[in-house]
Amino acid sequence: MGQIDTYALGDKIDACDLKQVRSIALLRASESLFFVSFCELRGMTTDDGSQVETIIFEVEPEVPQKPVNDIRNRELVAIVVRDEFDIPEVLALREDFPLVPHTNLRPFTTPKSLCLYEDIEEARLKFAPGDFLENIRDWFSKTALGKLHQDHQQLEPFVMTNAPRLILPVEFKDCDDDIIVSNVYLGHSGTSLQNGILYCVPKTDNPKGNTSKLFRIISVRTQARKHGIINRLPLHFGDLRDIIIPLGVDLLSIVRSTLKDVVDLPKEERPAFLILALRLPRKRITEGSIENEELISVIFEANFTQLVCEFGLCQIINGELARLVPIDENRDGSVLKISILNTCTAFDSKIARSTSGTINIPDYKITLIGCGAIGSQLQANMARMGIGTWTFIDDDLILPHNFARHLAMPGCEGFTKAELMGEFTANLLGKEKVKVIQGRLQNISSNTEIFETLKSADVIVDATTSIAASRELALASEIRGRRISLFLNPSGTDAVLLYEDEDRTTTLDSLEMQYYRFLMNEPQFENHLEKPESKIRYSNSCRDFSFVMPQSRVGMFAGILSGALIDVMNGGAGGVKLWRLDEEDWSVKAFSNVANKSIVIGLGEWSVIIDEGFLHKVRSYRVDHLPDETGGVLLGCYDVIQKKIYLVDVTSSPEDSIERVSSYVRGTRGLRQEIEQAILTTSGQVDYMGEWHSHPVGASANPSSYDLGLLGWIGMIMDARGLPGVEMIIADNDEFCLLLVGAEENSESLKASVTRREPTNLWFSAGRTKGDK
Repeated sequence: MGQIDTYALGDKIDACDLKQVRSIALLRASESLFFVSFCELRGMTTDDGSQVETIIFEVEPEVPQKPVNDIRNRELVAIVVRDEFDIPEVLALREDFPLVPHTNLRPFTTPKSLCLYEDIEEARLKFAPGDFLENIRDWFSKTALGKLHQDHQQLEPFVMTNAPRLILPVEFKDCDDDIIVSNVYLGHSGTSLQNGILYCVPKTDNPKGNTSKLFRIISVRTQARKHGIINRLPLHFGDLRDIIIPLGVDLLSIVRSTLKDVVDLPKEERPAFLILALRLPRKRITEGSIENEELISVIFEANFTQLVCEFGLCQIINGELARLVPIDENRDGSVLKISILNTCTAFDSKIARSTSGTINIPDYKITLIGCGAIGSQLQANMARMGIGTWTFIDDDLILPHNFARHLAMPGCEGFTKAELMGEFTANLLGKEKVKVIQGRLQNISSNTEIFETLKSADVIVDATTSIAASRELALASEIRGRRISLFLNPSGTDAVLLYEDEDRTTTLDSLEMQYYRFLMNEPQFENHLEKPESKIRYSNSCRDFSFVMPQSRVGMFAGILSGALIDVMNGGAGGVKLWRLDEEDWSVKAFSNVANKSIVIGLGEWSVIIDEGFLHKVRSYRVDHLPDETGGVLLGCYDVIQKKIYLVDVTSSPEDSIERVSSYVRGTRGLRQEIEQAILTTSGQVDYMGEWHSHPVGASANPSSYDLGLLGWIGMIMDARGLPGVEMIIADNDEFCLLLVGAEENSESLKASVTRREPTNLWFSAGRTKGDK
């Protein structure tokens, strides 16, 4: 059954000599288990006076007639108990025990150590002696069948170590070359190599911790291998060379070759130490494709002078290095001590994506306009997920009050917010992923840099909370990228996301109007845009104040919005999303509306924009009141710069209206309050625009003389505001008519024409949304 004495487990002891509670419990548990046979006890005293106790059992696993791995019907194991808290170590004592998966990293001189648990800390919490012995038997049984490693588990590493860490630049892993030789300055954190981290330091930087030293790093890619066997810990270069040779790499010749290049350099230019960084492509099955690439590194404990001598390249004569010609082939560095380093590469977009599960998301070119509180934190979330190649546009400066809600930290005062976000993202994803424009979104076409940047963007995210900026962005027809707008309401209880569809059939300005209609039709949101009374003045200018809003809300909604933004970028549809915080229990309720297709109607120098949701509501009111005519008030927004009129919503017929089959007289009961509430709910964006009414069955949408008279009255009302008024007529077969009366600069002539009910500024449009002629 193997030699118990092949490993120093201590002297034989009796059961009465046991001191560890866990040893006694394991021995008792074994008495009732048929598959475990007790052999003997051993113990030894450590330097600190504690006793390490070993129980040797013979375990009988279930083994098939033709096992995949060489597991026997009886296996001798040693269970090493060091204290009453840690999981005991299990050693397979058979000298010819096979190399199999799920064994712990141990030196070549020790028996193979079984890895029983994926999460050792969790296993400690629920340790039970009987279950532990059953787990040992199960390990042998599954290993015999080749089923211990499940398909869903990560690939087994080539070696496994808890050694000190080394952080290498990304290029050491991503390079296509099989061999990379580079001199790199490494800094070191910690008081010694064993308790710190080695990390790369640019020559121009001052490293943290210890002074940086020049290292030569040889990065070598091996042949691909099937995972499964965790190799024993190599302690010398000879050990490492032997386990790498089967992977098609001769480390001896590679090391000698690179050391030859260094011998003739001046002393101050010679590297202090040598590191081998091995890149090992891994497969899950022999015939499969490469799944990933493992990176392990070893550092030689010898300095440069010792290395060139031990590899037979030089000898020391009179205190100086002298070349050996020919080299001494007998000196192959086998005895040189090495240390395995727990190696990883610096953070980049690939690591960000793999750890975040965002590998399959396209690398969108994203322009973020507005790098304030919500913009900065949302973008930080996305950058940490590896999403996007970014351009930042903002000219606002970081001031002390920003630290309450912004990604910035004290010490960043005076930088622009765009600069800060650029540096943050470059540190995470690389400089090639970042562009910074210190500017403001105003008169887009007049700023060449901003205009060209926006033209090349896949997605443009407006986080400015500026209606003017959002409107200008929406209407820039030369720019192809999808526009997305996001913001928090003034009190920070709600987050809003407006997103265009992939083909931009409904643009951001129309989505803004659909968002207003949603607010007006949901009573719970009547205070959504209400500005809180509490404000904080942070300086002396008239505009130097900020709303009171806790970071807890900004951070929470930044997480929600960043996830939602990724989703909508990957989808083709457009729409409006809104999230509301319940301030009592901190739950969040989501609301969502798919975008309604917008319709643009030209009326003279003005354009009227409506959408299918608006039309559906008007038609529904008409159908509900047939055979009588009905009507109400038009509510909407003006953009006098762009000469655009947005019809957002309609009111239903007031209770005191007179509705007949062939006529309609709108009443007034409750109408003023309804209009005022619309104005209040939308923070003054939506207001009275004019009137609408329906025509009966069989009648067209063409205006009657009465309708033209009504239009004159609308013109007179709107003239006081200096804005055009709108009349809408809805009829059968989805037919509708829009009439526009507008004030010219010479308002006196308009008033006169209105009095005669022959308004001079009159345009007419009739149409159908289906089967237009």
